[in-house]
Amino acid sequence: MKILLIYPQELLSGSIVSRKIKCILEDHDVDLYGVSSPLDSLKKALFGEKYDVVIATCSSRNITVAPYFLFSKADQKIFFPYDISHFCKIPGDPIYRLKCNIGLLLEKLMFLKSDKIIHKGLSNELEYLPFYDSKIKNKSEYLFREFLNNNLIQEYNPDIKLSKKDGEIHLVYVGGLFLEDVIMYESFYTFYPKITNQKIHLHIYSKISRETLDRFKEIEKEDMYFHYEGALSHDELIKEITKYDYGIQLFGNDKNIPYNLSAKLAFSNKLYDYCCANLPIIANTELEAVYEFVNNNNEDLGVSLKYTELSKLSNKLKYIEDNGLYEVYVQNINTLFKKINVNSLIEFITE
Repeated sequence: MKILLIYPQELLSGSIVSRKIKCILEDHDVDLYGVSSPLDSLKKALFGEKYDVVIATCSSRNITVAPYFLFSKADQKIFFPYDISHFCKIPGDPIYRLKCNIGLLLEKLMFLKSDKIIHKGLSNELEYLPFYDSKIKNKSEYLFREFLNNNLIQEYNPDIKLSKKDGEIHLVYVGGLFLEDVIMYESFYTFYPKITNQKIHLHIYSKISRETLDRFKEIEKEDMYFHYEGALSHDELIKEITKYDYGIQLFGNDKNIPYNLSAKLAFSNKLYDYCCANLPIIANTELEAVYEFVNNNNEDLGVSLKYTELSKLSNKLKYIEDNGLYEVYVQNINTLFKKINVNSLIEFITE
């Protein structure tokens, strides 16, 4: 069986996931194809090599992959929308909106032309698509959770924790930052004092501009609980963050601004980075896909709370410490590792 993994050349996340799937399918004949343009995509579909299975991994509103996927002569087509455009609000000027609407149409066609669907958000997110019941309800689907890199799993060692030295709680966040209010998310500058004012340390790993770095340095002078740690390679990062107590995924607002589908259904693979470092996760329940993961069928991987309850976080963390729940979360994380079975994904793709 010959398999092709196709993704937009400029999409780093698509490349990472495609390469991850290639590693999982190591015993199969698998090629990777990073598409540079729609025309390149169409030419390869019409005149290129024929594959038994084609898996398209693309982001929302990306139009480069669709021509190959739609016109490919592959026996089986599997669509893996890394983000689903139909759940995203379309901002911007008329030209940008036109491009996005073309992307929406192509995405729908890829759903309709697919034989199987892989997705990564909320387990039932496909049901939110307006054409789900009439068009894709009976297609085979797979919830992708194979973000784990077994080689990066760190041994849990409570003795290396910063909290062991100073008796205070240390949280870490890894990833991009909203430095201004964005729709239903308040800015990072509004968010961080809700943590540090409770005398909880907040450590940030993120690529930022020089201007933002200067502002962070000023904040560090004024707030002893705020720490900007820079940016590290992925492998270095996992090892580095083991010294903290929790990884966080907290985005929201306390102004009763409703959360859109994109926010509710989005899943972040950084959650697996936290797990690899044996860090329980703190997340807000409004992020439904994240909450579903942290809840883990009632075998909690950390703490979930409403964003409006952030002021109570220190009390919640004290309760966890007093009742020995932290070690339970770490045990549940390691149980999760044992449950992940890549054979189920291999069978889904190859059968």
